[in-house]
Amino acid sequence: MKYSVIKTLVRKRIKNITDIAKCLNKRLPLRLVFLCDVDIDSIPRGTFFGHPFGICINSGTEIGQNCDIRHGVTLGKINPKGKPEKITVGNNVFIGCNASVLGNVKIGSNVVIGAHALVLKDVPDGMKIKGLWK
Repeated sequence: MKYSVIKTLVRKRIKNITDIAKCLNKRLPLRLVFLCDVDIDSIPRGTFFGHPFGICINSGTEIGQNCDIRHGVTLGKINPKGKPEKITVGNNVFIGCNASVLGNVKIGSNVVIGAHALVLKDVPDGMKIKGLWK
């Protein structure tokens, strides 16, 4: 696969990193590209990392199918040295740019979390969140 990706990059005369990310995004089976700090065991089908730069996902996080996670998103712990915290993201969830989901939180299915939102407690199915959710 490495050879075919490099061949495609050369053939299309791709010059900047955004074009490389777009090209790789189309070639990889799970639409996952590089430059993310994703520390989870598996990424379900249909999960999309739009503009994948600066995304940070802690270990133990579970992500549902068909989620759209934008750049600058953090799914992490409140206290890095404290007890393990688990974040669960349901199916068909959109998480906007620079949003943070911190702590032991469960996000339901069909949820929209707006840009720059801070989520500190559980979110029921079908909600639209903006600003501070605590």
